[in-house]
Amino acid sequence: MVAAVGYLLAVLSSVFNGSFVAFAKLESVACVDLHPILFNFYVTCGVAISSCLAIPYILAHGGLTFVYEGAVGGVLFVGASSLSFVAAKNLGLSTGQGVWSGCAITVAFLWGVLGPQPVGQPLGSLPLSLLALLFLLRGAVGMVKCEPLGRALDWRELHDTEPLHGSNGSNGSNGSDGSPGSGQRENGLLSEDCALQPQAVPLARGARVSGFCAAVGVGLFGGSILVPLTYLDDAISALPSFGLGALAGGALLTTIFYAAALRRGEPPALELRSTLWAGLASGLVWNGGNLCQIVAQNVYGVPYGIAYPILQAQLHPNLRP
Repeated sequence: MVAAVGYLLAVLSSVFNGSFVAFAKLESVACVDLHPILFNFYVTCGVAISSCLAIPYILAHGGLTFVYEGAVGGVLFVGASSLSFVAAKNLGLSTGQGVWSGCAITVAFLWGVLGPQPVGQPLGSLPLSLLALLFLLRGAVGMVKCEPLGRALDWRELHDTEPLHGSNGSNGSNGSDGSPGSGQRENGLLSEDCALQPQAVPLARGARVSGFCAAVGVGLFGGSILVPLTYLDDAISALPSFGLGALAGGALLTTIFYAAALRRGEPPALELRSTLWAGLASGLVWNGGNLCQIVAQNVYGVPYGIAYPILQAQLHPNLRP
């Protein structure tokens, strides 16, 4: 029963992890075309603030101290989160999530199998472990292919001979170029094309290549975030230091970016009123998954090589319905 709670927390962390990037699709964020580095800084602020919620627990179980392993984990988070928004903008959210999930699943699995103790743990069954890895990777591929598969299996398109939104043909919910979904609002979100590419134009090859490289980087950083914390007896006590490391890393990255933009004479707008709240909420949601992972591993003993690949499955259906 105890082990089941740990695995349940790992699955719950996957829900949080599959949801936090979706805040970048909200209309207030997408329509101002905020630069991903700036939105990422708002997210790191949300992580830092929510990490402070662990302080009462820490004070009740000892003293509040700086834990460098936690700060290193926070810096790794900044690397992963900053690249995730770049990948989502240049590659598309569904494709970007699929690529970085597959990479992060593989990296976390390799840490759990080949990493030093206590990160690495002996495999109970190599064939079953590889089979589980294969299923998780197939799920990541499914995220990449979800939109074309959804269109292919849409019963409305299979059975309807008339346009879905009236008799005006491509002038209904379609964009000005007749492509479906351009600028369409869905339950408070914008469709992926509008949210991540506000001009709804085909992605350039260079943008797709940079987006793919960014997604791979997300996987490399993301699959290693909690590795430093596995060396701690009480990883929850490292959460404030984790938030501090994330805030420091995010501030440094944003400062370098903004200084370079000022030098070019093109300082981007901060858009605090319309995007800050979404970034803070995104950081809070991500840190909820982070806490679930820490408890699953540190309290219930779920091995890193099992718990963290489950996190990267990203179970929340935050893509287009």
